[in-house]
Amino acid sequence: MSPSHGLFARYNRYFNGPSVWNDKVTLSTDSLYETKSLYIVGFSFDVLTLAALICGVVWACLIRNHRGALKGVLPSLIAWLVAMILTIIEESLHLADAVVTQYYVMGLFLNVFFFLLSQCLLIFVFYNVIHKLLDRLTDTGKPYAAVVIIHWIVLALAVALAIATWALYVVFEVNMIQNSYGFDVSGIYSNIQSAQVIFYWVISVEMLAWSIFATVKAGSHRFVSKMPAIAFIIGSVFWFALNMMWAVVYIRYIIPDSLFFPRYLSAVESVGQFLFCVGIYVGVLLCCMNWSKVGDKPSGPMQHGPVPVGYPTYPAYQTYPQFSQNPQQYPPYMQQPYQQPYQQTY
Repeated sequence: MSPSHGLFARYNRYFNGPSVWNDKVTLSTDSLYETKSLYIVGFSFDVLTLAALICGVVWACLIRNHRGALKGVLPSLIAWLVAMILTIIEESLHLADAVVTQYYVMGLFLNVFFFLLSQCLLIFVFYNVIHKLLDRLTDTGKPYAAVVIIHWIVLALAVALAIATWALYVVFEVNMIQNSYGFDVSGIYSNIQSAQVIFYWVISVEMLAWSIFATVKAGSHRFVSKMPAIAFIIGSVFWFALNMMWAVVYIRYIIPDSLFFPRYLSAVESVGQFLFCVGIYVGVLLCCMNWSKVGDKPSGPMQHGPVPVGYPTYPAYQTYPQFSQNPQQYPPYMQQPYQQPYQQTY
């Protein structure tokens, strides 16, 4: 689920008037800010995203975890997969014009929770691989200590913003259902979520810069193969593009408190989410699958390398002619006169 999709839909739902938890509400595409055809387009790409995540889970299970490079990838896939399942269930209810009670928002709570969890896990995944790439740039085999500390602080801030966003979302929905100052809470929720989206975008820029720096800095003398590093750059580019898309939406429509936005916006977000999600995990999983090829090149000569010039070489198992001890039987070209030692005459 895109961050803005639920926010826009919830704003429209608030105008339905006061309600209690056992009241029944009708979910339909008419209550949303888009036509049914565009809603179906977004729904179709959400299904494709779900299928791509399932393939990613299977792929991740088949990859050997070389030196911990795969750490966090499978949990992030599963968390995003659960979020997409809940998103598709909600969208199916809208397409079917289903009548539900207000308790259906429990599914929305879980949806947002697992989506934010997947994003936090992806941040951990990218930082983990970046640190392992930086390991190759130091003689000690350890990344820069200051960089690692800063990255874990940034990750802690990202998790804190995600928790605050989810908590305010729950309060916002509960207040909206109970008609308890929903708009007052919505303003705080909108600001915190906007800060979270923009902060994640800034993090993605930093991750892309580190991935390019590590690959270029290492050169051809550090990595046996650049395939894992290049695949990681591809994943970083798509991660940056995904966060940039959501940041642009928030900067353009949410932060200015605009209730009017293009009808095609939700469908475009679903299409972008599918493309960028595939790019992210293809890059990350290719990097993890080929991680064993990153190993350091040997600094000294190879054990079975080419023989230095000046030493004779012979083909394997070469046989040589055998001659008797009689010097008269030596071949002419083998009869080399030896210099006689100098003898002093008296």
